[in-house]
Amino acid sequence: MDQDSFHDDGASKEKPPRNTFRRPRAGRACGSCHTKRVRCDAGIRGLPCTNCTAFSVECSIPPKKKEREGETAGSLKRTRHRKRNAPEFPASKGPSSSPEPEYAGNYAKLIQPEVAESAIQNPGRVFYLAEMSNMSVLVHEYSNPASKVHYQLPSDWEQRSLVSNGTDDIELEILRARGALSLPSKEVCDELVDAFFTWVAPIVPIINKASFMKQYRDPNNPPSILLMQAILLAGSRVYPSDIPLDSSKSSATIFYQRAKALYDADYEKDRVTTVQSLILLGWYWEDPATVTKNVFYWNGVAVSIAHGFGMHRSAADSDLSIQDKRLWKRIWWTLFTRDRSVAAALGRPCHIDMRDSDVEMITEEDFIEHNGEPNTTHIQFFLSYVKLSMVMDQIMDENYSTTAKRNAAVFTQCNQALTDWLHSCPREVKWTEGRYDFWSNYLHCIYQTASSLLYRAYLPTSVTRSRKTPRWSPAFQSAEVTAFLVEDLMAHDELQYTPPFMIYTILSALIVQIYQLRKTSPDPITASSLNERISTCMQALEAVSKTWLVATMVHELCENILGWCVPDAPAHEHLQPAGFGITVGDFGAQTPEEHTWLNEKRERMELPVRTKPLTKGLKDFLDAALQFTGSPASDSSNSDIASSERAAQRPRRQVLLDQGLQFLPEDEELEWDDDEQPRTPVSTGLNPALWSEFFGCT
Repeated sequence: MDQDSFHDDGASKEKPPRNTFRRPRAGRACGSCHTKRVRCDAGIRGLPCTNCTAFSVECSIPPKKKEREGETAGSLKRTRHRKRNAPEFPASKGPSSSPEPEYAGNYAKLIQPEVAESAIQNPGRVFYLAEMSNMSVLVHEYSNPASKVHYQLPSDWEQRSLVSNGTDDIELEILRARGALSLPSKEVCDELVDAFFTWVAPIVPIINKASFMKQYRDPNNPPSILLMQAILLAGSRVYPSDIPLDSSKSSATIFYQRAKALYDADYEKDRVTTVQSLILLGWYWEDPATVTKNVFYWNGVAVSIAHGFGMHRSAADSDLSIQDKRLWKRIWWTLFTRDRSVAAALGRPCHIDMRDSDVEMITEEDFIEHNGEPNTTHIQFFLSYVKLSMVMDQIMDENYSTTAKRNAAVFTQCNQALTDWLHSCPREVKWTEGRYDFWSNYLHCIYQTASSLLYRAYLPTSVTRSRKTPRWSPAFQSAEVTAFLVEDLMAHDELQYTPPFMIYTILSALIVQIYQLRKTSPDPITASSLNERISTCMQALEAVSKTWLVATMVHELCENILGWCVPDAPAHEHLQPAGFGITVGDFGAQTPEEHTWLNEKRERMELPVRTKPLTKGLKDFLDAALQFTGSPASDSSNSDIASSERAAQRPRRQVLLDQGLQFLPEDEELEWDDDEQPRTPVSTGLNPALWSEFFGCT
């Protein structure tokens, strides 16, 4: 800036401000008036203006001239002057409100054809671009096909992310102090990895066994330490004996704490590996006070991360490899099965809304691995498990949601879905008498649980007074078959290998049988059969508690429930596990020998006897769940069949097997009252908060 102009600027600054009136600028003149330099009223009158009308000429407003993209010499001088006089500030080390140039440039790289169409080399660092994203408008112009939503992160973007999120020295020292970076001996790892792939992987097929074992045997390219700790955790749950790790804690607790420490430190950068590990963290829930970071929490976090990189969307058009596409599909459907199972067991909402997903249905081809021999039984188990979870989802949505409308049409539709599943069950996992198979048995335990979930919603309650208490209900038969299946698992000493959902299965059978005791007046033979089944379920809970500590709490809770559910019993009897507060007269039994299972149970008891009754919260919960309405209903039709006729019948187990595990014969119909107001049933999934209250953890 020259000296004269500088002084002019200074003089102008010293002049006092003047109140001036500036005439508002008129609208643009038309081309004819602008050329003649005459006043134009086109901005007021519109086209044509008065002058053009008078001279009968064409009236139009010329387009504006484009502004120059370059800067004038004066503006450049002013810019240099501002930069010269601007104070200098040190670069901020904290987070910036606006992206750095190189970081923002990486977003722009996504619209480059060579980036948008590049193959995905690292499936754990995938960028998901949803249709509603603003960037998708530009990126999809270069995508082929346009429906693709998964992209490989630009290499420099990925490297920058890895560097900025690296684990510092302090965190590494903490992880080493916690043993998170350590593994047991090779022999122990071999045993637990083998147990994992034998008993856990078929239920959660989220790991390519061939690829994992190749890394596992290669000391120069080992698998992720987070995934390794999670696998050891899950494997320790199904290992016959505890692993000695020079600690007073259980091996499962040690592996869980190590895996959790690694996750909390963001040690693992591969998001697919993180999701796999979080699913397996759900194989731990020991503390009754842990009502937050339990299986519901870990599965929810896994679903959230999977949503983040688009695992809920079809990868058919992506540039993932065939093996990665298959693995993603297996992981997603595993998340779905876990989500529905946990929702049913704990009475919680589902994390996954299938309306947001377009992942194709899983097939046998999705289990094909390089250098791996597929197990047909395991494949058919999981395929059937997915379909059964979809049926369970339908049952929960149409019968237990806040918008549920329970009526004959809804029941028929859900019951037909169960029937179709049973008829289409592959022979490899179809349960048949005389042929025991663990996976077939456990799959049909899930089926009976789903059946009980449906039939239980239509049991008569105090609200549905127009219905009489039935002596027959498909829910009763479903609970009966569940006891048979559980008995077979115990006979083959394989109940310990079942996942934690088995606890809910056993609990469902117990709840229904308690309802049957409460709402019906069973004859002596029926009462004796009920005694045996309740005994079987209680023994099963005790056996499962060797693997799942939470089963110990459920076992103790059920003992208190059995002692409390009969109001006629003396107040102190609910404190005595041996009698459960149930007298011989309550079952209509004739001799005390018919209740010898109670005495046997007392002899086997290893748990401390509770000295307090159920809490008010649990009583209210059970009142709603079981719909206890006072004394057992007296229905004369319950005793129509004489004991001699019952004795002449075939064994009950064979009768149920002949029915093909279906309990809705043509000659039996449920009574409906369509005028009744829909009522949302209360799930019998135990709320962890109520457990904490009962066990004094609050």
